[in-house]
Amino acid sequence: DLHSLTGDPKYLDDALFFLEKGKSLILSEALQSEQHHSFAGIPEAVLEAEESAHLLVKSLELKLNEALLSEDDQDAPVVQARKALFDARTQVDSLAAVIERLYPQYYDLKYGMEVVSLDRVHDQLQRRTTILSFLEGERYWYVMSISRTSTIFDRISKSELSASDVSQTMHLIKQPESSLTAYMTSSYQIYQALVMPFLTGNEKKIIISPGGILHYLPFEALQRQSPDHGPLYLLDIAPISYVNGLTMAFQDQRFGDDPQLEYVGFAPRYAISMDSAADNLSQDFKPLPGSAKEVEMAAALFQGVAFLDSMASEARFKAIDRGASIIHLAMHALIDDQNPMYSRLIFNHQTDQNEDGNLNAYEIYDLKIPSDLLVLSACNTGVGKMNRGEGVMSLSRAFNYAGSRTILMSLWEARDHPTQKIIGNFFRHIRNGQDKDYALWQAKRSFLAGADPLNAHPAMWSTFVLNGQTNGLSTGLHCAFYLILVAVLVLLFILLKKFRSPMGTT
Repeated sequence: DLHSLTGDPKYLDDALFFLEKGKSLILSEALQSEQHHSFAGIPEAVLEAEESAHLLVKSLELKLNEALLSEDDQDAPVVQARKALFDARTQVDSLAAVIERLYPQYYDLKYGMEVVSLDRVHDQLQRRTTILSFLEGERYWYVMSISRTSTIFDRISKSELSASDVSQTMHLIKQPESSLTAYMTSSYQIYQALVMPFLTGNEKKIIISPGGILHYLPFEALQRQSPDHGPLYLLDIAPISYVNGLTMAFQDQRFGDDPQLEYVGFAPRYAISMDSAADNLSQDFKPLPGSAKEVEMAAALFQGVAFLDSMASEARFKAIDRGASIIHLAMHALIDDQNPMYSRLIFNHQTDQNEDGNLNAYEIYDLKIPSDLLVLSACNTGVGKMNRGEGVMSLSRAFNYAGSRTILMSLWEARDHPTQKIIGNFFRHIRNGQDKDYALWQAKRSFLAGADPLNAHPAMWSTFVLNGQTNGLSTGLHCAFYLILVAVLVLLFILLKKFRSPMGTT
């Protein structure tokens, strides 16, 4: 409202600040709920002290509010409550300073880094790229659209587009047997409210920073014309990628040593009920016959390593030294929105003597997994109520924290045939040096172009989304290609000289 009234760009900076802080607060709450395990090498005593300090502040804030209701502002109970609260907040600040010094990476994640400025986003953003950043409030959707030349900030009332409208769209998109017309009608409503007013019409790339329930929505599958005229998706406009927040996307990335391997893939075999591995969730994991073929194909393409069946264990994954340029996990996943830190990947547990087969999100934070690309071609099963979208993002955030620059993940259960086609073509485009978002865009469009009516449903091709950096691989894959090219040219030059005689004959 202030920006509308004054036109002062300062309020756009403030809007970006609150959008980013809102998202970091949600993450902080998710981290705070993880109370039973050490986190990223931090002693449990430090985490307990941190939790106690925050709980004390909350209780003293409540006491101060109660005192203000029954006492005057200068009465002794109010003054004492204010002093106690001040002392408690000072304790929190002192503890945070210690954590920042000893565990800086955890501090950045938990307490929120310095929020990126709007000027920095404008300066670093590529030409013809538009960012759409969303935050879900109780009564409004907040949307900020940023390109190199303009910024738009607006709010859309939930009376115009409700959370249940988005939920209905998500329900329809996950079911290939659902009516395509019903899905197009529902998703067109979202496109009209949250996307169409905020695009420049000249996009070469689109970056989505989702919020709340929008974490579960693949924007590329939104219908962008009246369903009466047939399917026309946002996919047709430009490659779309996702980020957990603009601050994370535009900060200076800090990663460890370069990975030693080019590619490593894991494809467990599921043949029986794995109740014990699912913490009594009575979850039967059906076999994924295409996952082994998917990993074998990629391992051959990149001359990498494939761990299949009983070899695909949690212990073996954790033993990977310095990660790999590409890490590929073709397996089941359980997404827990009630307790996001317990979202997990399900490895083979029958032959694993040291681990239980559940790789939880909180465990990933304690690993060092530098990689250019981490592919989660997993079948996701939702567990618990949908809570701000943190469940589906928990694994992505964890791997990003552990050092993975880009995560390709599925938002719902991925079918075998589309997965093999899309992931296979994606890897081939990556191998040819294309940017990651462009590679996925091409793979999806190629699949859709050759799909029959059943496979053309968005449920079959839009589940995979790319989160993080979109540039091409920066490891030895390209270096090796150029070294081979140079070697061939040198060899041709030598052969040419050799077969050219001094008398001019060849």
